[in-house]
Amino acid sequence: LPATSANIDAVQQLKLRTQAAWVAANQINQLLVEQAFPDLGAQRGQAHQGQLDFIWRQEVTITPNYSFRRVEIKVFLLDAPDHALARQVSYVVRKL
Repeated sequence: LPATSANIDAVQQLKLRTQAAWVAANQINQLLVEQAFPDLGAQRGQAHQGQLDFIWRQEVTITPNYSFRRVEIKVFLLDAPDHALARQVSYVVRKL
């Protein structure tokens, strides 16, 4: 019985992390579709994925090449904003 319970918990965690990863990927893809060169700094927002509400935080930082910006997205559950379920890093290029 304890092993079954642990497996159920593991599956639920995997499901949460997968949905959070989709939220992170959606935020990165939105930047790419808009062909935006994001401003430096932090932003946050909320997203609904698979009947759950998530908070995402985006941090944009400089890179050694002025034509690129580093974008990091972290995703949290609405009721656990201190524990990141997913993290994705991407680079966005300035359009000339």
